[in-house]
Amino acid sequence: MRIKKVSSDVFKIYETSQVKLKTAGNIREVQFTAGTNNHCPIQNISKDKYIDKKTGEIKERKKIISRYQTSKSFL
Repeated sequence: MRIKKVSSDVFKIYETSQVKLKTAGNIREVQFTAGTNNHCPIQNISKDKYIDKKTGEIKERKKIISRYQTSKSFL
């Protein structure tokens, strides 16, 4: 995550925006989000299948037998 200091003239924060303020000693961090994701792009059909709402495709879940089959274990 990149953190950089910006001028307050760059952003316009509206009343409906979500803003978080974190204070740690003499450092203040402001987190600003323009919007939130309110919907899920997939819907479960069964244990093995789901539907992609954007395309309407029915897809099968990729199953692994153990954690050692994940791509992270190859690193």
